[in-house]
Amino acid sequence: MSKCLEGDKDRISELPDALVCHLLSFLPTTCAVRTTVLSRRWNNVWTCVTNLDFKDERDFWCNHGCDYDRFEMFVERVLSLTDPSDIKEVSLKTYVGDFARLEGWICTAVRRCFPSLKSLEVLRVPYPDKGLMEKLFTNCPVLEHLIIEAVLADDVAYKIQVSAPQLKTLRISLHEQYFMSSVCIDAPKLESLDLETGALLNFSLDARSLISANIHLRDNRFQVNRASFAKHATALLAEISNVKNLSLSASHLEVIK
Repeated sequence: MSKCLEGDKDRISELPDALVCHLLSFLPTTCAVRTTVLSRRWNNVWTCVTNLDFKDERDFWCNHGCDYDRFEMFVERVLSLTDPSDIKEVSLKTYVGDFARLEGWICTAVRRCFPSLKSLEVLRVPYPDKGLMEKLFTNCPVLEHLIIEAVLADDVAYKIQVSAPQLKTLRISLHEQYFMSSVCIDAPKLESLDLETGALLNFSLDARSLISANIHLRDNRFQVNRASFAKHATALLAEISNVKNLSLSASHLEVIK
């Protein structure tokens, strides 16, 4: 009988908090927080996770009432309780329609977590604030991995600035309709660039260590003409002329000279 009891022993509860917290960091944040129901000992362990992974699983077309606020309240509670000195990676995927609230989350993450943040993914952002996109990615001293996916407003001239001295991999996917917005990247240690866009007005890059670049220039029915497309595409390619490995796809590749 004693041997059976020994075999059923709860070994996970014997692990030190630091190790448990490390294991919880590999889970989606919703799952990590749910471990609080296991026992009193687990109540605050999740607050020391090193990764925050917020993924909005709601149906985009069916968000209403209390269900609509549940995800927003969860994100705000987690951001208020986690230890910012521990955070190394933040991922946010959401369909939230309250842009002021979304901006508040990002600003909170920037203020509390960016000094130690090494990986950041900002995905599915619809019509972001112009000022936010200019400042958000300019104070990232140890950031090594960055993904930006956004749908830009038609009547706003965005200037997306990325300044990260330790950045190694960068992916930017922008959905825009007119030649109004600009991207400026200052990342001397950048090794890999993945850029997907349709109508950038200006593109500047300081990445002397760039090894590989994957550029996809999407077809855009709102583009003025092929000559305009070729002009901006050629200027963009000139900025990455020092890259060692280039993968290029474009809807009007034949007009780029």
